[in-house]
Amino acid sequence: FPKCLTLELRQSQEEINSLTWEQKHQRSRETARYLTQRFDTLLILKICSDANITLDQLTSLIIDNNINHTLQQTDDLGMTALHCLCLNPNASPEMFKLLANACPQAAIMQAEMVTDVDIDWIGRLIDATREMVTPIKVWLKMKGASYNNNDFNDEGHLTLDAALQKGFEWHDLLTIMNIQLYDLGEQNEISRLYPFMRAAAATVNGLSNLEIIYQLAMYDTK
Repeated sequence: FPKCLTLELRQSQEEINSLTWEQKHQRSRETARYLTQRFDTLLILKICSDANITLDQLTSLIIDNNINHTLQQTDDLGMTALHCLCLNPNASPEMFKLLANACPQAAIMQAEMVTDVDIDWIGRLIDATREMVTPIKVWLKMKGASYNNNDFNDEGHLTLDAALQKGFEWHDLLTIMNIQLYDLGEQNEISRLYPFMRAAAATVNGLSNLEIIYQLAMYDTK
């Protein structure tokens, strides 16, 4: 599994580089077995990781079961169901809202994630960058969006102002809003502007996104 960022968490770089070829081959077989069994006792994580997930399927699971506790459970990599959903390219904003409403505290739970690796010319791991990430950080990385500590509030949520500055379209902004359950009726403490007003003030390449301004302005009336 060369350059597999997530699976590098299962072993330190020193251990990996010290293995013989036979040991690395055995390690690969063990990893393949681990991947097939990763979610054996965690059905909600398995469903959230499935590329064929549907909203009806997720809704049925949440309605039929009291899964608040389950949504806080983690796999061996420290990932929650919301982390897994954030890595799923086919997840919809409605799915994120469903999970966030069922377990709001999951939005600030952290997992360790390898965010970058340095490999030499024969494929040996030289160095790995690791970071504790919340689900929204996982989603940002999946979208290829950069961030820094100033983008987040004290609770670990991505601020709406930071999200507006990243140039997302409405579909992506709605996903962020649903993961973190923003209060769109709240004024900014400093500017006193409501979200749709801040969207008008937030420009990317000198332009405001009119669809986002309209959607935010109309959101509470839907």
